[in-house]
Parts: sequence; structure tokens; C-alpha cells
Amino acid sequence: MSHKPDAIVMNKKDNVATTLRPLVQGQKAHVKTISGELIVELQEAVPPNHKFAIHDVRSGEHILKFGEIIGIATEDIHRGMHVHTRNLRSLHGRGSETPS
Repeated sequence: MSHKPDAIVMNKKDNVATTLRPLVQGQKAHVKTISGELIVELQEAVPPNHKFAIHDVRSGEHILKFGEIIGIATEDIHRGMHVHTRNLRSLHGRGSETPS
């Protein structure tokens, strides 16, 4: 990898990368993957330790991180968009929440 990575992907099934530092809209993020490197232009700012799509994800499709399903897209998510609670329904309850 010629650049220090901005984000990582830990499994070849993943459709999101996890940021290693704050990233800004329009930035061409260098993403370290199992098989090499991807460059993804960010559609919006992404805080550190958050996720962004490395492929387009359609509404209703699973979001995969570390090779595991972590949620379902609640709207179409385009490559480079921040993936968070506004466009992701978690499959894991928080605190007193009961998973549906």
C-alpha cells in the first residue's frame, strides 16, 4: 500500500469499511482490504471508527462488517456514504431494546 490507510475492511464479504480517523466529504479514502487497496471517494464526512459503503447497497439489503450481518439498509446507500443509524437498522438490540 503506497498510502497510509484511512479505513479498513476485514473480510472479503464486507460492504462497508471502518474509518481510522476523521474523513471529509470529497476525500479519496485509501481503504486497506484483505486483497489489497480500494480508493473510495466519500460522499459525506465520516467520523473516526464509523462505517462507509464501499459498494452501493440497496434498501433492504444486509450490511456486512467483519463478515457478519450487522443490520439492514433502510434506504439505498451509495458508495462513499456514511453508514449509520439514519440508513441502517441494527439487528443487535441496545441496552433494554428487544430485537425485532
